[in-house]
Amino acid sequence: MTFRRHEIPRLMVLILVYFAMKTSHGASPIEFSLAVKGMTEAVKLDRSDPDWIDKRNPGVIPLAPGEPLELQLSAVNSTDKRQNANVNVRVISASGPEVWSQALDRSFPVGRTETTFKLFDKPGAPQEGMFLAQVLNASDEKELAELNFGCFPAVPDIPETVDAAVLILRDRKLVGTIEAQRSWPKLPDYTRHDPILAQTSDGRLYAMFQENHYAEDGDTRAQRPTFVWSTDEGRSWQMRQITLDPPVGGIEAVRSFGVAANDHLFVAYAPVPDASPEEMLKRFGQRDPAQVSIRERHARHTDILSLFVARSSDGGATWSKSVEVDVSKYVRAQGLGRFYQATEDTIWFTCCLVGPYKHDLGRYYDSVIRSSDGGVSWGDVSLMVPNSGECQLLH
Repeated sequence: MTFRRHEIPRLMVLILVYFAMKTSHGASPIEFSLAVKGMTEAVKLDRSDPDWIDKRNPGVIPLAPGEPLELQLSAVNSTDKRQNANVNVRVISASGPEVWSQALDRSFPVGRTETTFKLFDKPGAPQEGMFLAQVLNASDEKELAELNFGCFPAVPDIPETVDAAVLILRDRKLVGTIEAQRSWPKLPDYTRHDPILAQTSDGRLYAMFQENHYAEDGDTRAQRPTFVWSTDEGRSWQMRQITLDPPVGGIEAVRSFGVAANDHLFVAYAPVPDASPEEMLKRFGQRDPAQVSIRERHARHTDILSLFVARSSDGGATWSKSVEVDVSKYVRAQGLGRFYQATEDTIWFTCCLVGPYKHDLGRYYDSVIRSSDGGVSWGDVSLMVPNSGECQLLH
């Protein structure tokens, strides 16, 4: 078949119209959404919001023993007649495995239809954790709706006293208590969080804090992380602010801490930026274009693209010049993890890596980073399960 030249544009229009009709025909006329009954409201992340990082926690719900979690599916049919939809509703854990699923192939009337699924009330079901619920198109597994949520055991009230007992829970039930005494050092007058605890062979306890100091320009206190230790099994504590080379970043910079290599202390951290905020924003943007607010938040205080390791052989009194770890294959490194002695010369530490760069920008991986020369140099990175962070290893 041949066409005259003046007929070709008309033919192209017809082909485009047909293609548009063909593709739109398979689009779902149903709009789906998910919720968990009784859950505190989960915030939809808007990364253009400068304060999004402070709103990132998903909704959570406490569950009593044997109490189901009620996942609510809302389907809105905005057309003028019943519509068919074939979808799969599933829940996956933060570590990746699917923990529940339900196929749904049915006709939906005009308007809103609510369906409730009861989860986690059977023997062997998850008792707590962070989860992602999804609605997937059955034919191509395209995601139509999602919801991040968490559940945890409904914990009895704990007295706010230094000798309040530690509660032991199993299957959301209180099965025992451990008598406890609490003590703590006087800390500097700005916020910190996430202490990482380690113990040397002589019984001494050490902890390094991940600073969380939202510093004004010129305030560099958080570049000296808080380091505490106890020589009497935690009954009393001493404290100092440590200085590392290069200095530690001012916001959420400590990534890992621990003991290895004949009771040497190790810390992995993100340093202060080595360039202007404008240059750091360019670097962040080239590596991680989605994280607008994180880039702006860290450009002046923390180089989230870099990772360094320092060691101390005298209980934290002095620290070596830090060694850089090559994490250029990844979007960024973040906490938290620990150091481990694998063999006489092999040391591991864990932290969270986001990436790999250019392939998987938004996925978090617990990772193991190794040294085969006693901590002189670092490399040999292994990613563990996706969608995970801050795991610990049994050794």
